[in-house]
Amino acid sequence: MSRQTLRDAHAHVIGYIDTDARGVQTARDSHLHLVGRYEPQHDVTRDDHARLIGSANQFPALIAVAAES
Repeated sequence: MSRQTLRDAHAHVIGYIDTDARGVQTARDSHLHLVGRYEPQHDVTRDDHARLIGSANQFPALIAVAAES
């Protein structure tokens, strides 16, 4: 598994994206709380309650909302 750290313009951590061996990506906020999951096999993004957010990777929107909270 690999982890990408996301930072704002002031270098503060706003979130993380973990990618597993199958390519599934999991988004977490700066406190490591689950924000959502991208499933490349189905090309969909789901929120932390497994509700469909949309097609393709919607992580930029999920991370932005989580960073504002």
